Amino acid sequence: MFKNEVKEFNVYGNTYGVSLWRSGMSVIFDMLDDLAGNKENSELHEYKQALNQEGEYSLKINGKFNPNSISSSELFNNFVADLKANILNNELEQIGFSEEWLIAEHNRLVETAINLNSNRVEIEL
Repeated sequence: MFKNEVKEFNVYGNTYGVSLWRSGMSVIFDMLDDLAGNKENSELHEYKQALNQEGEYSLKINGKFNPNSISSSELFNNFVADLKANILNNELEQIGFSEEWLIAEHNRLVETAINLNSNRVEIEL
């Protein structure tokens, strides 16, 4: 694996794994967005809202299904594409983080998700 390679996995066949990835990235983006000042028009804020299903990404608005809500698998694929395109690099550097750091954190969560699925761990909620 190359240093900045963005790992991926089959999000459609691994519901526990993609849920774990989304939860982990949610915590990371909560922190990043807070450090960046919760700017409404930033990519960091947009990802925070999407990961947490807030604002325009909430499942329901005024009690009705929100067609703008985004599935975990779609969010994962969008995030991977943005990482590969360096979309988040400038905002991360402004708050003292690097895209390499974010890729490393993403990759750790992906590895855990892959292992979760390959070990067929059953989680009771």
